[in-house]
Amino acid sequence: MIKSLKNRFPFRLGTTSYIIPADLITNVRYLAPYVDDIELILFEADDESNLPDEKILLELNRMALSDDLSYTVHLPLGLPLGAANEAERRSSVKKALRVLELTCPLNPAAYVLHFEGDRRGLLPSENMTGWTNSLRASVTELLGSAIPSHLFCVETLDYPFALVDPIV
Repeated sequence: MIKSLKNRFPFRLGTTSYIIPADLITNVRYLAPYVDDIELILFEADDESNLPDEKILLELNRMALSDDLSYTVHLPLGLPLGAANEAERRSSVKKALRVLELTCPLNPAAYVLHFEGDRRGLLPSENMTGWTNSLRASVTELLGSAIPSHLFCVETLDYPFALVDPIV
């Protein structure tokens, strides 16, 4: 039996939306009794996507109200916001803005994004100056959206956060 940790702390305890091999709604139903916040892990590829449609958004909102849940939205991976190629960078910003707009009705506690590099490892790009300049341009565009700046979170996996701290 899993022990519920809901409303047990002076902060909202959360987990990711893919705990069981199922869709967003099934995972949220499964997790709602146990946690305060669910990080909705979203993905979008050419052949597959789990971006919520209007029906799913309505159900997520209904569950948030009935189960005292909040959501954190994890933007899709594969958005090279630091791309040297300007068209690729702009396309990534456009996709990110679309996901922000789509999920805004959920009133997320935060939006998590990755500053992905050209490669994995301690240095995300051979051209760090170009990469950080592209990231700055992308962040400027994202901050121009209707989403308050304090709701954006940056997650790094491979490299020290200090490399992007001046941008954040």
